[in-house]
Amino acid sequence: MPQMPKVELYAAIRRDHRGGMSMRELERKYGVTWRTVRARDRIERTEGLFLRW
Repeated sequence: MPQMPKVELYAAIRRDHRGGMSMRELERKYGVTWRTVRARDRIERTEGLFLRW
């Protein structure tokens, strides 16, 4: 797979994950580590949340 900017990579991962792809499939398709996929998942789950300490 050709190199793509991180913004586009994260958008593609998010789109495919919402489409039902598993984390393992995303790792293989985009050639990234599980940490990259988890980081994108974590960012998506916290979008719109304001955490007060």
